[in-house]
Amino acid sequence: MNSKTRKPAVALLIAFSLTLPAYSESLSSLLTAAQKNSEAISTLEVNRQQSLLTIEMNDIGRQTSYTINPSLKSSYSNTENVNTYNFVGESGNLVSITIPGVRESSDPNAMLDDTHLYLNSDFVVINDHEDNSFYYGINPSIALDHTFLFGQYNTKESDITKQINILTVNQSYESGVLNYKKTALGYIRSIISNTKDQESVQNSIDDMETTIQNKLDLEMYTKDTVAYKSDLISLTNLKNSLINLKAQKESLLTRFKDYAGTDYVDIDDIELPELEIKTSNEDSLSVQLAKLKLQLAQNNIDEVNNEANRSSLTVNGEIATNQNSYSYDTTYTEKYNSDYKGRVGASYLADKVGLSGYASITSTYDGSTWSYVPSLTISGKWSNDTTKRQDVIINKKNSNALIVAQSELNTTISDDTYNRIKVQSDADSWKFKYSQIKDSLEISKEQVELDKQMLELGLKSQSELDTTVFNYEQLKYDELTCLIDGWLVSLDIESLNL
Repeated sequence: MNSKTRKPAVALLIAFSLTLPAYSESLSSLLTAAQKNSEAISTLEVNRQQSLLTIEMNDIGRQTSYTINPSLKSSYSNTENVNTYNFVGESGNLVSITIPGVRESSDPNAMLDDTHLYLNSDFVVINDHEDNSFYYGINPSIALDHTFLFGQYNTKESDITKQINILTVNQSYESGVLNYKKTALGYIRSIISNTKDQESVQNSIDDMETTIQNKLDLEMYTKDTVAYKSDLISLTNLKNSLINLKAQKESLLTRFKDYAGTDYVDIDDIELPELEIKTSNEDSLSVQLAKLKLQLAQNNIDEVNNEANRSSLTVNGEIATNQNSYSYDTTYTEKYNSDYKGRVGASYLADKVGLSGYASITSTYDGSTWSYVPSLTISGKWSNDTTKRQDVIINKKNSNALIVAQSELNTTISDDTYNRIKVQSDADSWKFKYSQIKDSLEISKEQVELDKQMLELGLKSQSELDTTVFNYEQLKYDELTCLIDGWLVSLDIESLNL
């Protein structure tokens, strides 16, 4: 009986120490190149940067603000032969400066520990050409106030929200990267599996062609028999299967290039995956987010409860002067008037009670005599609780939100614990499967060496050796796909931190 002949690749395989066809790159370097060239990864990185920039921009907070508001106006009139020229400066708050305090709030009615400085200077100049009279007046002033806050103020809601937003952005980015790696590994695994299937089908084609030829040579059937035609149909089906597998591989290679942004390169090394779970629930971004949401819910309750115990004291002061001068050239007379004013005050505001007061003194000089006018003003207010029902509803809603947040945290921790147990089980199962494949590979390699020796002694046929070598090849592909499965498990371990 004629033994079947193998393609040269099998002989080369034996000659080169039973290795797979030469590959050129490790799995980690292929994935690194894919991530570097991937449009999907670039989009993830840009979106992450944009989101973080938006968060940073929204968190800039209030800065010291300056407002300058000068206003000048001049006019000329000629009525009944009276020529009048006016020049007026109307500034209001010519310069106003606001220095923000520590506290910030999105509530426009919230009490803030700010400092304000106001500089004012109104003036007017009037020149009447008819009687040659001249008048000017200038009213500069400076005012300052600062607010002190009393009571308990919790962590700013914006701080907690910012942390939630940052964690959410990072979680979305890391999840996107992991999903990208999983998809890329899926393509690589499919390509390797396809290559294995192609070799398996090619081996079946070789076996079928050898069998048909042997049967013809031994006259077990002729080409016009049903058995021959049946074997020929089987051979045709195998060849069609091989054509389909080759087309599928071309499709996989194209899809990998489109997805990864780089050509697929055959792999010569797949590192053992890291399958040790080194983190705990505390490292999970999902758990951290759930805790922050619980903190935010508690903060909302504390804000409402502490509101009634908060109060503010605003102290203020002002110095102003009013300078006026009149001159009449026709009568050679002049009138001068000067006012000076100083004022200090304070206002206290609590839940429904307000109290304010200020003391001032005004001095006037008319060119020859000084006069003084002191003043003291005290006022207060009280208002009844018109929002009691509204406060009850708000408290109830906040309490319900706290219960929901606590429940979500418990569920998140429970799910995370379950996922860690499951992933650990998957890792243990993979280690057992990989050890079985390694044992099978070692046994298969030894069997190849043994069959080679037995072939030299005439105790084994070339066909039997070819079959042993082919089985070893298939196990090498199984090792590659198993290693990729291990990498997928390692990505599941990474995802525990999301």
